Amino acid sequence: MPAGRDGISLPACLFGVLLAPACLPLHAQSGGAPVIFEDGVVNAASFLAPPVAGSGLAQGSLISIFGAELGPEPGVSAEQFPLAMELAGVSVDIQTSDGRVLAAIPLFVSAGQINALLPSETPVGLNLVAVHRGGVASGLAAVKVVRSSFGLFAFGSGVVRPAAAQRYVSETDHPLATSAAPARPGETVVLWGTGMGPVTEPESNAPQTGSLETPVEVLVGHKSASISYQGRTSCCVGLDQINIRIPDDAPAGCFVPVWVTVHGAQYSNLVTIPISADGGPCVDGPPLPPPLPGAPVGRVLLRRAVELDDSLSAIEETTRDLAVGRFGASPEEPAEAMVFSTAAQGGSTDGVPAPLGTAGLPVLPPAGTCLAYDGLAAETGASLDAGIQLELDGPAGRAAVARVEGEYRLSAPPGTLFLGTGRHHVEGIGGNEFPPFAAEVSSGEPAQWTATAGEEVEARLSGLSLEWALPPAASDSISPEAILVVGRDASAQPPGVDGEIPPTRFVCSAAEGAEALAIPAAVLANLPETTADVEITSVWGPRLLEFATDGPETGSLAAYLHALRSSVRLGQAHLPGTPVGLPDGTEIFAEVAASFGEQQRGLMFRRELPAGQGMLFLFDTPGRYGFWMLSTLVPLDILWLDSERRIVFISANTPPCPAGTACPTYGSDVTAQFVLELAAGQAAARGLRVGDPLDW
Repeated sequence: MPAGRDGISLPACLFGVLLAPACLPLHAQSGGAPVIFEDGVVNAASFLAPPVAGSGLAQGSLISIFGAELGPEPGVSAEQFPLAMELAGVSVDIQTSDGRVLAAIPLFVSAGQINALLPSETPVGLNLVAVHRGGVASGLAAVKVVRSSFGLFAFGSGVVRPAAAQRYVSETDHPLATSAAPARPGETVVLWGTGMGPVTEPESNAPQTGSLETPVEVLVGHKSASISYQGRTSCCVGLDQINIRIPDDAPAGCFVPVWVTVHGAQYSNLVTIPISADGGPCVDGPPLPPPLPGAPVGRVLLRRAVELDDSLSAIEETTRDLAVGRFGASPEEPAEAMVFSTAAQGGSTDGVPAPLGTAGLPVLPPAGTCLAYDGLAAETGASLDAGIQLELDGPAGRAAVARVEGEYRLSAPPGTLFLGTGRHHVEGIGGNEFPPFAAEVSSGEPAQWTATAGEEVEARLSGLSLEWALPPAASDSISPEAILVVGRDASAQPPGVDGEIPPTRFVCSAAEGAEALAIPAAVLANLPETTADVEITSVWGPRLLEFATDGPETGSLAAYLHALRSSVRLGQAHLPGTPVGLPDGTEIFAEVAASFGEQQRGLMFRRELPAGQGMLFLFDTPGRYGFWMLSTLVPLDILWLDSERRIVFISANTPPCPAGTACPTYGSDVTAQFVLELAAGQAAARGLRVGDPLDW
């Protein structure tokens, strides 16, 4: 196989894994009409679905189509060049926004999933996808296409996914980065993805290598990595590789966050890579001995949650206590066979314990960094019987934690609290499958949340800044051993209701002794929520369980958490965007408003619009499209363009419409097909005039 840049090649088996069918809850039998699921056409690497900013499909990218009756079972893969437009009787049509019909190239077809190449000539905007099998067509699925929207390939299906990253050890040795053999600072690593942008050569043939000029930045542990190559790989159509050098100051850990920023404004999915300073196995958390395969493992969580108001003061009668115990067996497979099972399944990875698995936080990033979560991980394996109940002796007295549906849980509303500052002693009498144990965790005063970014900040653009005060050091006080910042789905039930913890969207680990943290925009960019419940969580532990009997029960832990929760505004979810070329050769990165709902909302309620960004409205036909500034908070330059994409009218410095007043309409007498909104003053600053052509 031809080598990629820097002598690194992609093993055929790895490409097969990258484009292997995802696990689906439904597998239909062949015979009926093909069906594409709602929001079932996604980037084949990131799987990000609308409406988030990273859900756009890039020209020339690999896409996955999920549905039923799409193709044969078992699936069939394309095996040689030139690639055909039909595979096993299955074809994929793209009905374009400019009235053409293009053929996507199928690479893998099965009943539940198709992987295909979206043609580079697919126009920016809303296009329609249809699957044809045996002469029968599916319904049409609308997809938004942009020039570039990068997705990183990764393994697994847990709340976080380890990147498909190859290490350059030598010219002939390019192993995958795993927790048993992680990358090291200064080492060259190849990241695999798709969506960097279109190419001009025929895409049914083997791709030509060569750097794509798409503006790309790679962040490893929040540190910018130098790039030696970015472009197509020689083996596979639509597949991009980025060769990076791990930054010398990248943090060590098994779950170091990695993401790619395209055009300075659009973010990939967030994946992880293991890093260690000496190349030895990575280590997260305390240096605890790993559990032996098949040995019983326990997790005990004690959690107090306090809700805060807008002034960050505790709201009366909102404090809730929760105790949870979960017991199971460590996996039977040896470490090497678990490389990509990940601790996101609530257990351990390569012998590295996940100390807060019972907190809904099975994977934590290195200190000073953040991870985005795909959702809550399900517990794996059968639960073990550790007795009828657990006994908790805490600052408020004794309480019984009863066994309910395989786990031990006690949730207490205000007035019946059983946790607090002081000593917490937990005992389990043991059962048929789990031995008797005891654990003790003592807590002190928690950190106090003191400030967050103001309401005028657009968090999805600039990130989110949080501040807290650590408790004063005292001889009789036990300081928190870690501070976490956890973002949860605000639409779910609040913490403590029915003993459930809302789904985690992101988690950050503060540096030791830090009293502030900046959550990068990349962590928030692809969240669908407009607000998040954010917790400043003080952690004591984890502590090893002490067993009453001898045996290989290492890896069992207990921890105490004190979470201070408040609602934080993230701002309206941004739309997928694309660069718009200006006559002077520069570009504006513009979100694409193509559907009726997107065009009606526009930039309403946005509190900030950077100078290099905007919003592009794409209408199907020329017409008179009037715009007003209802609920628009920032002044704008509004540019109308004809069907040839030439500026026909400019409303400069268009002011917001004050509440309670009649809003004037702008551009209502102008015939146009496209509209571009920029920050006020940008049209003049960039020398834009009526008659100028724009390009996208």
